[in-house]
Amino acid sequence: MRRKYHDGRHLDDIVHPTLRKQMHPESLSIFSELAHDCLKEQGYYNIVERLREAFEIQWKHENLLLVEKFAYFKIPLSHIKLATNQFSHIHCIKSCIYESVYKGELSHFDRESGFSIERKNNVELPKKTVIINRIKRYKKIPKDFFAEIEILTSCKHPNLLAFFGFCDEDFEMILVFECDFKVTLYDYLRSTSNRTNLTWEKRMRICLGIAHGLMHLHNMEGKPSMIHHVIQSENVFLDENWTAKISNFRTWLLSTMDPPRARQRHVVDDIYSFGILLFQILTGRLDYDPHASMAQRHFDEGKIKNMVDPRIMEEAKECSFTPKERPSEDSLNTFFKIAHQCVVETPNERPRLEDVIKSLEKALHFQVSKSLMLNIVLFSWYINSLSLVVSRKLIHHLKRNVGI
Repeated sequence: MRRKYHDGRHLDDIVHPTLRKQMHPESLSIFSELAHDCLKEQGYYNIVERLREAFEIQWKHENLLLVEKFAYFKIPLSHIKLATNQFSHIHCIKSCIYESVYKGELSHFDRESGFSIERKNNVELPKKTVIINRIKRYKKIPKDFFAEIEILTSCKHPNLLAFFGFCDEDFEMILVFECDFKVTLYDYLRSTSNRTNLTWEKRMRICLGIAHGLMHLHNMEGKPSMIHHVIQSENVFLDENWTAKISNFRTWLLSTMDPPRARQRHVVDDIYSFGILLFQILTGRLDYDPHASMAQRHFDEGKIKNMVDPRIMEEAKECSFTPKERPSEDSLNTFFKIAHQCVVETPNERPRLEDVIKSLEKALHFQVSKSLMLNIVLFSWYINSLSLVVSRKLIHHLKRNVGI
């Protein structure tokens, strides 16, 4: 009897006609085979995987219009495998229980037309450096995956990596982001040779960029809010103008149906992580602990400069004629205060991102104002020195030629 009904020719006898019309043949076949195997005395295998496969096929069948809506962003799996060398560990830059993250170059793909192209006459094919997030299937269902894609297509901000495309072939769930940047903030903070380029003013502008990017994620108009949850230096790319570009922000979504308290808890968690990052940027140490008693003592005793990355202070001594390299004391104090507020133990006492941005802008203003004033003084000194030299030369010329 069981074998009889497992045969597709007899399924119509046991499935309701209305329901049968809704079913995709392949989904029904997988489901019925699984049900038959479960009733065998020999047992069963891969129940969850086979149910998920049947579900995904059926979901795409019922949501064909939604899938077609994002067809422009679809990237062939073969191109992604080529970019990652079959998802090689060499290209893997991060791996966790939710996903694996790769960096590679997409080739043989024309982003404007959305179609693959072939190499002709030895002409170099266009390439795009990308970050590839390969989501583990059991961590997300197709409905959530496409809901996330819908949000990402409208999530555009100068301080966020731009969404480039996705792939759902062979039941994969892959998100692709543009990343034409070779270094992260982590690379610069850990490298002694590179840190000399990160002046105090540049560091504050990087912090402001990260804060603005987070603000956009937390307050997306007409869309569910997003949180980052893993604000770290590894997830901040830097372009040629030192503009911060947040990556890996798509991992956690806040539904509009989440209770307000739950939403607020996730947001203040982002604030805390951002505070840790602020201290790392200030000190140049990736392992810095802002809760250590030494940090508060330095502030209380007015010795914040003892916490500052030594490279910044060394540059100020070596390049005393370049005033913008000198950290302003008012700027440091303002920066430290807001960073310290971000990492207080009580979540409700942490500041809002709006207040963080205002404080960082104030700290930057102190630094830029000091640099401007010192530049004016330096320029005045230069003009006076130049005038003195010109005057001396003029007097010398007059003495020789006029006989004064």
